[in-house]
Amino acid sequence: MNSRTALVRIGKMVAAEVAEGHPGSASQFALKSIEAAPEKAADLIELIIKEGTKKRPDDDVIAAYGFLLTFGLEQLRFAVEREDATAITLADTLRTTLLHAGLNGRISPPLLLLVLHQFAAAKLEMGDPLRDLMQRLMDEDIESRAKVAAGEGSDHLASVAEDLDGNPFAIHAYLDEHAEAVPKELRADVVMAAFNDAEPALREAVVGFLFSSAAAIRFKLAELLELSAPHKLVSPTMLRRMIGLRNWLPAEERPALDRAIKACRQEGVTCASWPSVKAGKVFATFIDGSGAHSLLVIVPEGRKHAVAALLAKLGAGLRDAWVKHETTDAELREILSQFPAEAVIKPSTLEYATAAARYFLAMNVAAGTMPPFGLLDFAETVGLASLNPEAMPVERLLDTLSREIDSERLSSKGIAEALANSARWSDEQPMFETWFEDTAEVRQLLAKRLPKTKLRNALLSELLPKRRQQWAELLAWSAFAKKHQPDGTAWEEMVVVARELLGDRALGDIPLMHTIADRTLAVHRQRNAW
Repeated sequence: MNSRTALVRIGKMVAAEVAEGHPGSASQFALKSIEAAPEKAADLIELIIKEGTKKRPDDDVIAAYGFLLTFGLEQLRFAVEREDATAITLADTLRTTLLHAGLNGRISPPLLLLVLHQFAAAKLEMGDPLRDLMQRLMDEDIESRAKVAAGEGSDHLASVAEDLDGNPFAIHAYLDEHAEAVPKELRADVVMAAFNDAEPALREAVVGFLFSSAAAIRFKLAELLELSAPHKLVSPTMLRRMIGLRNWLPAEERPALDRAIKACRQEGVTCASWPSVKAGKVFATFIDGSGAHSLLVIVPEGRKHAVAALLAKLGAGLRDAWVKHETTDAELREILSQFPAEAVIKPSTLEYATAAARYFLAMNVAAGTMPPFGLLDFAETVGLASLNPEAMPVERLLDTLSREIDSERLSSKGIAEALANSARWSDEQPMFETWFEDTAEVRQLLAKRLPKTKLRNALLSELLPKRRQQWAELLAWSAFAKKHQPDGTAWEEMVVVARELLGDRALGDIPLMHTIADRTLAVHRQRNAW
């Protein structure tokens, strides 16, 4: 039985579970199968297209395929963010497949929109060619345009708000998926329709579009918030959130929001008080070789828990944020079990979570990438007020950390000991399994038919020296994270080695870089074996 045939059988079982609203063993099996092989996303797209061409398509089966596709695309997005070359190629292939299917008439506009929703839900970029195609198909097909636009109706939006229990963050996630999947020309219509609805939760959700990927929507929404002030459409909670996220925006966009905030205050809108800091448990992963890092805060919520998570990446900033409220003990154990072994999730401190969030926010601002709206949910759940961006260059971070370690460690003897010990770090900490190079230049070098020793020497003498700043930053941040963990004694040695990486010491004299070179060769050999 080939992969696609197996997916058809599994899809039918998943469809039955999804239709009942209770994903069960079939769904769990399918998700684990897709997690192990994200390339199955290509098969799922083909199955959606094939089902859609039938005279009587099964909507439940299409929904099941869509459910699985979202998960597969999310796994693919994680790999793309790790700069995995295979994942990047696969993502391009999926976009090309959809584009050709749309151009050739193999997929209808409503079904194409459904698949684009899955891209948006997984936060995997779908690309403007697909959005432009969507616009053209809708312009050519009035009936399809009506079906696509139907989701913007007031009754539909009110129903969405009710189904999502009035949770503005969940509602925004739904609206954002819809807006990202439609052409740019229609996105503002989605936002305006939700803001003008009588349901307050919809207006609260619309505040999240201040983080829209489209700058025009961000500006237009700020203007709308200002104009709506006399009509009392901005609630105290909305005002608090507008103030709280103000410094997360690009500097040139803050004046527009400032005018909206001022207008609301002049109209007598009081600012809701910020939730108090919660006493909870904080966890943090080590930072993997791509710079990915996760924070988890668990706070009591009656007899249950609220689980608040941040996903970040060095250089890019905060990439995702979510909160799962009313979490049971069993659900909490399941969430913790989903972290892979190499993530090495360890207890940490709220002090670290707050500082890290500020530093990563500054990376968002510097990179011009919008933070997730869920960051507000995270901050409110944990009670982190005044969460403002704070830039922390690696030199300053190392200087700050160096002042907190024993001066003996910075002596010639201490430096020599730290360098020697770095050779054993990979045996002691699983996170170093993910520390390897995977750039196009490295892949080109390793494709040459040269002895292992020559390839290793080339990595250490030619390619890795170009990246020593990035590896120093990765190591410095790892030290900062480890410093706040119970078994964090090794952080001081990490600081010492990171300082050496920023200096002029030859990489060949830094054992950790030998480990990274060896791991790079091993990963390349493994891929070739596949």
